[in-house]
Amino acid sequence: MWTVEGLDNESDVEQKLIYPFLIEPKPLGLGLPPESIQTKANIRRFEIDKGTAKKLYFPDYLVVNMGFPILVIEAKHPSESVEEGYRQARLYANELNALFPHGLSPAQCVVASNGIELWFGHSDQAEPDGKALCKGLGPYSPDVAQLIELLSWDRITQHVVALARGLRSPELFKPRRLLG
Repeated sequence: MWTVEGLDNESDVEQKLIYPFLIEPKPLGLGLPPESIQTKANIRRFEIDKGTAKKLYFPDYLVVNMGFPILVIEAKHPSESVEEGYRQARLYANELNALFPHGLSPAQCVVASNGIELWFGHSDQAEPDGKALCKGLGPYSPDVAQLIELLSWDRITQHVVALARGLRSPELFKPRRLLG
């Protein structure tokens, strides 16, 4: 079970709050398969931002389904701004989406938390769909229900199937149709 107690640094936010929430079965969490969650060691770094703020960046977690990056998750130290984490997650999601053909944007959602607040929403919106205080999160919280509705594994899989259909070449055919 995830917790919001004793979150003293960024690693605590990642390991005690975010990761357990991702894998905890519904209605306590999102119920994502652990093998779909990529960590920093396996995530591609992108140069993000402009001017003097430009740096190599990778998020704390990336949820992948059928090879598509779907969800970007950023954790911050409790003394840092969750707004900055949300902004960085959006920038990374936009860089990921730029790798795909026009009209296909697999990384649609982002989540950011500093252990005090949790923001979540779509990567193409500056304002999050939800802003929750972590102390108010629980299995019966409307914010958790909204997160599950937006980011459950079933919803992610539906999105990925639609993406895969969009990438399918119309020239492909099944060889058995050539048989007379």
